[in-house]
Amino acid sequence: LRQATDRVLGWALDDASAGPCRYVVTPNVDHAVMYQHDARLRDAYRNAAMVVADGAPLVAVSRLLGRKLPERVAGSDLAPGLIAAAHAAASSGSRRVRL
Repeated sequence: LRQATDRVLGWALDDASAGPCRYVVTPNVDHAVMYQHDARLRDAYRNAAMVVADGAPLVAVSRLLGRKLPERVAGSDLAPGLIAAAHAAASSGSRRVRL
């Protein structure tokens, strides 16, 4: 789990100040249900630069369907690294990190 979280954080923070805003979405079962009926949520997912499964049930179902997701990456696991990067960026003025 830690390796996957570190990979996502590394990607998200790599050259964060360059180019357009990129964002990661972390679907769980609740999102999967809402996705069926919420056009704005579908648009957000379609436009995301990265989608990683937050919910363990999604990872389990992916295996049953033969589309095995490597592992769960919870948004709550990403938050501390993103907050630390935003704080460091604000302190140094070297780059932007939007949360």
